[in-house]
Amino acid sequence: MRPATTLDASNAEAVRDHIDRIETELGTLDISFNLVGVQDHQGTELTEMTLENYLRPISIGTEVHFVTAIEATRRMKRQGSGVIMALTATPSRLALPLVGGFGAYYSAIEGFYRTLAAETGPNGVRVCWLRPAGSPETFGEDVASNQDGHAAGLADEAYLDGLRQATLLRRFPEAREIAEAAVLIASDRASEMTAALVNLTCDQIAD
Repeated sequence: MRPATTLDASNAEAVRDHIDRIETELGTLDISFNLVGVQDHQGTELTEMTLENYLRPISIGTEVHFVTAIEATRRMKRQGSGVIMALTATPSRLALPLVGGFGAYYSAIEGFYRTLAAETGPNGVRVCWLRPAGSPETFGEDVASNQDGHAAGLADEAYLDGLRQATLLRRFPEAREIAEAAVLIASDRASEMTAALVNLTCDQIAD
């Protein structure tokens, strides 16, 4: 197995060099999966937020998605196959308070991937994105009592239970389930899917 590589994913040259090495060693680039974390300023009302803090997830996140997906797509178009995937989140669709610029960020990248899918489909490249609700094993210990929880008027288990009750299955998707869905979408078993949202919210959002 090839060891992981650390690089600046917003640096187009670094990303290009990294993919060059992958192609040299492995022959083809078959899957590109983007999951970028951005330091956030959630928990603050928009009227109390600076423009810089609002734009931070939008500018950083969309830049990284563009740089990585476009460089990968260029290679995949030449080889006539490949899968571009990304992870988004529920603020792209839900009217949620106190999420800062994250709603606009996730909406922007979902729109970006729709356009990319339209342009790359004839070349055999598929583009899909997974939209989960939060997974409990990835929550920090302060998720229910941090600024987000206080601002919502909830604390501790009540905060988490409120999120659970907003789903039709009354639970969160597990990280394992999200990973298994990603494996499915990347495989030939999903070869008919592109420009497609994969709803992993336990039906917090009905699509």
